[in-house]
Amino acid sequence: MKYDRLHSTHLRLPYILLISLFLILSTSGAGVDAASEPEYRAIITYRIQDGDSLWRLSHSYATTMNQLRADNPHLSHLEPGQVIYITTRVANGTYPYRVSAGESLYIIAQRAGLSIAAIQRANDLPTPQIWAGQTLRVPLADDGEFVEWVRPGDTLHGIAARHNLTPLHLREVNPLLGDEIRVNQILRISQAAGGRSPGGEDENDLLQYRVRPGDTLGDIVTRYKTTAAAVWGTNHLRSNLLMPGQLLYIPVGGTAARSVDGPRGSQLPGYGELLTWELARWYYPPGTDATVIDLYTGQRFSVR
Repeated sequence: MKYDRLHSTHLRLPYILLISLFLILSTSGAGVDAASEPEYRAIITYRIQDGDSLWRLSHSYATTMNQLRADNPHLSHLEPGQVIYITTRVANGTYPYRVSAGESLYIIAQRAGLSIAAIQRANDLPTPQIWAGQTLRVPLADDGEFVEWVRPGDTLHGIAARHNLTPLHLREVNPLLGDEIRVNQILRISQAAGGRSPGGEDENDLLQYRVRPGDTLGDIVTRYKTTAAAVWGTNHLRSNLLMPGQLLYIPVGGTAARSVDGPRGSQLPGYGELLTWELARWYYPPGTDATVIDLYTGQRFSVR
């Protein structure tokens, strides 16, 4: 038996199997509640407005003044026009924002650089009416935009080239401190300016995506405007652990799991499908318990 290959059973194939895997599915294992998306820490940038203070920003963006100071050690005081970093909690492509007294949806949209309609949709608001103390979910990107999470080794010029843009475009869309970017920072990219989303996919596409080093589930669902629950359900995931090279089917722009037949391997007459471990991870993703049976000897052993 070669260690880099896996002979897998497949329900569509009535062939004699060399090796078959039977999943041991546990109802007490890890899972995702579609109503409760996991949160991920990310960094957004913000341009200081008149009247801003560390207290107001910490109150509005669900952070602390100490965290703001740690994110921005270069600041001695706040002045209108300054750009600061804010570490926040991202879930389902949005971050929380607590409404202060006197704020309107128009003011909040202006601060975030978004349309009022985008914020209304994210919160299922039938009208622009909001109230002090209300917590809104603010989208990371506006209509016609997608986001890129900065990963280790990324540069502003590299990200711009990746999306067929110039660094100037990224500076126009995002408040930036020169060319400085940080790991887990969110960058907005406009398709109207010629931006090309990863893979060039359209919304409602079912994208085949290979996990890259440094990818997280939060990174992927935000980049493709989907949800963790949709990715979990589509790919039968058992854990948030992702492995480089692992195949994922991404329901771009969708919030519901999609039905997928899965990857097909090579096949010889009288045998099942021959799958590389990378393709086999779709059927048996990390965290899955299985029993491997050698049909020649009857020996079996458990694997995870």
